[in-house]
Amino acid sequence: SERKLVINATEAVVVQTLFERFLVCRSVDRLVTEAAAMDLRTKARVTIKGRTGGGPFSRGTLYHLLENRSYVGEVVHRDQSFAGQHEAIVSRDLFDRVQAVIAANRRIRKTGGNSPHPSLLAGLLQDCSGQSFTPTHTQKGGRRYQYYVMRAKGRDQAFRLPADEIETVVRHAMSDLFTAPDRMLALAGATDLEAANHTLAAAEHHREIWQGSDPVVLREAAVTFLAGVIHRPDRVELLLKAGALGGEADSTISIEVPTSIVRRGAALKLVIDNAAPRQDPKLLSMIATGEAWFNALVTGEVASISALAARESCTSAYVIRLIEAGFLSPRLKAAIQRGTHPPALTIAALAAAGPLPLDWSGHQAFVVRR
Repeated sequence: SERKLVINATEAVVVQTLFERFLVCRSVDRLVTEAAAMDLRTKARVTIKGRTGGGPFSRGTLYHLLENRSYVGEVVHRDQSFAGQHEAIVSRDLFDRVQAVIAANRRIRKTGGNSPHPSLLAGLLQDCSGQSFTPTHTQKGGRRYQYYVMRAKGRDQAFRLPADEIETVVRHAMSDLFTAPDRMLALAGATDLEAANHTLAAAEHHREIWQGSDPVVLREAAVTFLAGVIHRPDRVELLLKAGALGGEADSTISIEVPTSIVRRGAALKLVIDNAAPRQDPKLLSMIATGEAWFNALVTGEVASISALAARESCTSAYVIRLIEAGFLSPRLKAAIQRGTHPPALTIAALAAAGPLPLDWSGHQAFVVRR
């Protein structure tokens, strides 16, 4: 047959743009928004009933477009693809990378990534013997506490890691990696120039994702870049997908973060060894709120602790705990501000410490005592 597909140059540019932008935003929902902002339109056709198409892209039309094998010069017949007689609009590499992201996003949905509270490392975290950790959570006082639990053979009790601690280690490591993209490409041994250039161009975008707080976006990034995370006694090992960084498709890169486990009563805290100072926003907020609430009482803005508790929709005991946090010694507050405070000093440790000593010199030992 002489029939073959003929490329429309204008529409080919739209298709190429959508493929390239999808690799940056990595989400069909976000691509819908981007396409609308760029005023990209679906193909206009004239049928027996009149003109159709030419409107904004929907999720369905974008999924169909991104998975359409005719754009790489193939034809599909009965679920099998064959080389066509027409030219490709997008490169094989670009098409395959888009399919990998779509497949990763589908895995995210299957593993709870579309949940309001997706676990960043679900299906990725294991110990050095290969035992997997399972995400779980508890609810207390209207607050959700997330953990990763592993019940190894021969153990009577499950080993539990606070999700916030292990996820912080991973997020900081990934953020640091994208802050130094040259190091990242060197680790990956990037051989694909096109993929390497794309990764370099998107490095700032990915760094912002790992420094952000959107759990769904972070989960998408974790599935895209991480092949696994191994918790070892003295370090956390991140196994990165080299292909996602412009390296060999089926290989992994290992990044190790030295860590220690600090026990505070029955709780565990995972600490990065020799880490650069990092502020604890939750701890800073707790202290600032305690100071503001004490000021509200002193100035007469509120008449009593019970009135303050009613205004803030919390208990009087909680108000007292936060006000006490505002009375930490100036030296300890300065360390918290710099991010150089003891690792064991957390909002949980401060809340559990009880009334602080009147002598400022004893505050640190009192709060972080084991």
